[in-house]
Amino acid sequence: MYSPEKFMTVELVDEVLRELTWPVRYTLEDCDPDGVAMDFDGGTVMFVEGFEGHVRIKLLADDIDLPRSVTLTEVIIAMRDAGSVPPTPTLIDDSSPSASRDKVRNGIRDQATLLLTFLPGFLRGDRTWVDVVRPHVR
Repeated sequence: MYSPEKFMTVELVDEVLRELTWPVRYTLEDCDPDGVAMDFDGGTVMFVEGFEGHVRIKLLADDIDLPRSVTLTEVIIAMRDAGSVPPTPTLIDDSSPSASRDKVRNGIRDQATLLLTFLPGFLRGDRTWVDVVRPHVR
């Protein structure tokens, strides 16, 4: 079975997140093999490296009172369907064909940018958006 090298580490996530301005304090935790948790007073998000270095953010079911964890992409789609989203920011959108440290770095940056754009209130404990997502989660 083909299993590409993984590049996500707490150090890499920290390096990228320090480039951005965050409205809350956070800590990072290595949750290998599941990813890197970004813990803040309002909850936790998990940076996850998938196949070929594709990065996504997972919002944990227990934090958002849903029957399962959801990706940030799922949240954005549900918010778009409800007609309540800001314009999508400019992203790096690295579509390199294979995993690399740079691809993972770019994915972390893109996902963090999306989190700050679409769910800045979540970082401070706001969960009002969960009602928009709930009908999309089974």
